[in-house]
Amino acid sequence: MTPRSTTEQGWFDVQGTQPLLDQMDRSMMQLVPNTSDAYSCNNEQGIQDQYRNARKLGRKPRDARQVLAKRGLIGPSRNPVAVGKSIIRTGPVKVLPLSNHLLVSSSSPSSSSSSSEENDFAAGRDAAATRLSSMQSAAARLLHHRANSPPQVPLPVRMPDVLRLPEECARCILDWTNERFENRAWNASNDWGMELGPKMGLWTNQAGVAREVVLRGDTEAGFRMVQICFQQYQSIIRTEQPPEMLLKTLIVAFYMLQAGPELGASFVRYSASLFPIVLGENHPISRIWHHINALGVEAIRPYLWTILQAWWESLKQRLGTRHKELAVHRLELIRSLHRFGGLPMMSAKAGIQQMVDDMAADVKYWTLDYVMWAKLELVTIYVEAGLDTEAAELLEDIGRRIEATPDGYDIWTQTVYWYLRAQAMENLGLEDEALESYQARYDACLKAVGPDARHTVRALGELERYNRKIGRIEVADQLRTRFHKGWRIVCDRAAAVND
Repeated sequence: MTPRSTTEQGWFDVQGTQPLLDQMDRSMMQLVPNTSDAYSCNNEQGIQDQYRNARKLGRKPRDARQVLAKRGLIGPSRNPVAVGKSIIRTGPVKVLPLSNHLLVSSSSPSSSSSSSEENDFAAGRDAAATRLSSMQSAAARLLHHRANSPPQVPLPVRMPDVLRLPEECARCILDWTNERFENRAWNASNDWGMELGPKMGLWTNQAGVAREVVLRGDTEAGFRMVQICFQQYQSIIRTEQPPEMLLKTLIVAFYMLQAGPELGASFVRYSASLFPIVLGENHPISRIWHHINALGVEAIRPYLWTILQAWWESLKQRLGTRHKELAVHRLELIRSLHRFGGLPMMSAKAGIQQMVDDMAADVKYWTLDYVMWAKLELVTIYVEAGLDTEAAELLEDIGRRIEATPDGYDIWTQTVYWYLRAQAMENLGLEDEALESYQARYDACLKAVGPDARHTVRALGELERYNRKIGRIEVADQLRTRFHKGWRIVCDRAAAVND
């Protein structure tokens, strides 16, 4: 017997064997759940025929591994004895043979006996059939497990809360305003448009005074009022829910933040836990405050304008642009946003100036008080932005108008004028003018509401602070004694309202 002269050439006959290998790979990779329960006889016989054809071509066992490794489907063999096992690749279901070894002799000599070749062929066929049956069973078990397991889909990329905040809050605001108007909780039939929350304005003012007292260094007195404001808020949102509740709550949150970071965070946490209890978890305000609490007041600062603009637009659609109380909200909104860093100076100035011009063009409807009040809001943002020269010039014009027609303006317009003039003069270093203005503000409040009223006691505290600043310590000490006496009365009255 002589070796076949074509055997060594046939080992690497790639052109003849590559299509068969590709076809075998496709057959093994097309194991999908709806066809993996069992192979039909035809499928099994077809794969066996492919193995027989590969054997007739004389392909060595190692060549299949080399081709598959070259295509990147398997790695190099680390255990040549491991024959017939499988690698399960992630992704689309694939069952790849770890080895395409065929049980053929790589060095058996040629024989002229046909029975010897038939025996070798039968042995190879039986071994290949046994190995294929084992692989098919393993593949069927795997696919059955995959078919009965939950689908493995990639988790969606979740948008950060800070990016979803404006959209979520705008949706909640629309839900809230629509519900209140449709249920007639807010009445838009008369000139003022709706029932306003009297407690809400008082509560906001008290929180602002408490902030000033804390910033002045009188922490104990200031925190007494802060505690009262916390206690009052539950009653306010339970009985009123006025349209300005969202705006006022945000204003107070920033008041507390200015008094101290931890105090601001404490108020946000408190209100975030209070809303679901009083209003319910699905209430729009509860949902808005959930986002604010999750992010923190500082993080929402860049989005304040977007959130509150949606609130104002929702009211404007119901009430119209000539609604007087809505104009009050608009001015307060612009001023507050600028104060808390949510609106640039130029935008705030342009917005308020436009309102001043519109009101002045129709003074019969808006009256002098509205026009003057809008101008004072413009002065406010000048003072808070450090534009004291511009503030002083505008205040001079306002002062001439008030002196010319004192009966045309109410007492509160006059007290706000004196307060802003005092701040502008103080910032410009004009001590006499500033002291005169602080004293005039206190005298106006004293005349209007008496010595123990909240406004008068607040003006008294401002006068005490400035006297101490310019070195009039004895006068300042006397004023402080009077202030603490009046402050106790103010806090007792506020606590009694809560009771």
